[in-house]
Amino acid sequence: MICIKLNDDNFEYDIYSLVKAFCPEEDISFVKIRPEDELSYFLVINYILDAIELELYKSSSSTPIDTGSIEVDHNDRKETKNRLKRLIYYAFNKETGKELPWGTLSGIRPTKIPLRMIEKGLSDEEIKKYMKETYLASEKKIDISIDIARHEYGLIKDINCESDYSLYLGIPFCPSTCLYCSFPSYAYGIWEKRIDDYLDALKKEMLFVAKSLENKNLTTIYIGGGTPTSLDTEHLERLLAIIEEAFSVDKTLEYTIEAGRPDSITREKLEVIKRHNISRISINPQTMNQKTLDLIGRRHSIEQVIDSFNLARELGFLNINMDIIIGLLGEDINDLSHTLEEIKKLNPDSLTVHSLAIKRSARLNIDRSEYDEYIMENS
Repeated sequence: MICIKLNDDNFEYDIYSLVKAFCPEEDISFVKIRPEDELSYFLVINYILDAIELELYKSSSSTPIDTGSIEVDHNDRKETKNRLKRLIYYAFNKETGKELPWGTLSGIRPTKIPLRMIEKGLSDEEIKKYMKETYLASEKKIDISIDIARHEYGLIKDINCESDYSLYLGIPFCPSTCLYCSFPSYAYGIWEKRIDDYLDALKKEMLFVAKSLENKNLTTIYIGGGTPTSLDTEHLERLLAIIEEAFSVDKTLEYTIEAGRPDSITREKLEVIKRHNISRISINPQTMNQKTLDLIGRRHSIEQVIDSFNLARELGFLNINMDIIIGLLGEDINDLSHTLEEIKKLNPDSLTVHSLAIKRSARLNIDRSEYDEYIMENS
């Protein structure tokens, strides 16, 4: 157990995340006074007029093993947060001997920082210097983030945020609800009779949005959910026709539809998607381990994943994404390696990697006691 005492709750989450990164096996709690229980560490952070002071205690010791202080301008929250996180990093780095590859970075896409600097015209060396000094990131991770940011910049540099926009359409139906899912999605079989009502309402909204943005350029469309391909062929055809009625889809840079559940994919549906010139589809196994699929409520087989992917290739889809989730219940590094090896054989055009997050409204959280055994295995 690690307890943290603050005299102000500023940056509480940032402090928690950084300490957890150094000590992932420890429970962490914020306290008003030091508990009498035996602790691994007790961290005290005091915000004073123009500085922040830190004391780190080990076990039941009354003498700190490390102390530090930094001058700050509390009106500059970003700089104050970065200085505080470096102070904590140095203390735990010294005590544990660990170095975090991403340094103090948490809660932000690492590529966002170099991308903003690239947009301002800074060189790679200037970006490296800033990320090393500000976030203490490793050379390897800095190089990766800059490389990805350069690729991203090449794709988005011609998009004008003032005159362009992207469109997301949500189709809140699925063949079944996965254990970890917190998105608004409903079993297609139960709500099938209301699909036309939903599409009627969606059409009204799309026409309103299209009229409101008629002086702007539509650059990308993303149809997500739910699982859009849980719609039957007739309703899928109607959905795509409504989109084309409302928007100029032929000028988009990318047009994506989630075909996430392989058990929702048929040749007829893929032919409809192809006919409407959708340029990118996503077929999402989440894992290539059947035991895990069964546990998390994805009612399809590994064979269906492979067959759906091969069918999409056969029909001429040249941009196929696949999603996986790291940390699914009961999975270890060997299960993840197996998933990656199987996906490598399929050779998708992109791979999206998520880490399992237990969301408040997900069945995994609501019925958490039933799955504590698996959650503990993964923690």
